[in-house]
Amino acid sequence: MIHDYLSLGMLIEIPSRHSSSSILKDLVFQAHKLGIQIQFSPIDMENYAGWMTRNGHERLMITLLGRTLTAEQLTGVTAVIAEAGLNIDIITNLSGYIPLDQPELQPRACIKLTISGTPRDPEQLRRQLFEISEKTGIDISFSVDNIYRHARKLIVFDMDSTLIQCEVIDELAKHAGVGEEVARITESAMRGDLDFKESFTRRLALLKDLDQGVLAEVAQTIELTEGAERVMGVLKQLGFKTGIISGGFDYFGKILQARLGLDYVFTNTLDIKDGKITGQVSGEIIDGPRKAEILKTIAVVE
Repeated sequence: MIHDYLSLGMLIEIPSRHSSSSILKDLVFQAHKLGIQIQFSPIDMENYAGWMTRNGHERLMITLLGRTLTAEQLTGVTAVIAEAGLNIDIITNLSGYIPLDQPELQPRACIKLTISGTPRDPEQLRRQLFEISEKTGIDISFSVDNIYRHARKLIVFDMDSTLIQCEVIDELAKHAGVGEEVARITESAMRGDLDFKESFTRRLALLKDLDQGVLAEVAQTIELTEGAERVMGVLKQLGFKTGIISGGFDYFGKILQARLGLDYVFTNTLDIKDGKITGQVSGEIIDGPRKAEILKTIAVVE
């Protein structure tokens, strides 16, 4: 149904003992009587077999979210989908319509594309969608549409540059007067010269003897990512458990837990003695592999 018009497609089989022409004639008559339009398209066995094959393929979902979604942005995404050898089966508007006289009442737009087929190169497809997201400023979600999607009730987030708009360790480094040094180590890690644990250990060591009170100062300046509170509220209403698994610091994770009502928070615990940061953490550093272990543990519990 769109703009008060219903478009309905049906696949019917006419038994060989009946005359198709008489049945089609009766359908045309009834359609005219009801004031609707009807169109017939014969389907041969070859086309039917092709349709069945496509229906047996994996189904994917690509969701687009932005303040607005333009035809140009949608064209870029659909071109990438076509290039990957996929077919768009359904386009669903998840955000409703925008009132022309009060557009501010609908400050966001969201469209879901239901896709069928197997991508020629899944990694290339993800990379291209990421590039479109970076270039246009819209968020793009890519996921498999299967029975397990409906059973999910646990969502965890990263913290720095995800739920909050900064990297906390960079902000602490500025207060410690080592901002440039920490930035150089970060750049080296981004190039692949250092793994996360090594880069994290080096950056954290530069914070040695930083006053504990700086944590509260930095916490007051941290901004939540737009929509974070709304997302958490909706997830709670839907019965989801939420959490943070992050290489960031526990002080800030606990603040977010209280503010957003998170069920789980797993972060690195800053080691503090006599009111000073020691430049180390207590316990195991949470890196990529450790995040995966924690996530699996929570999933078993939930």
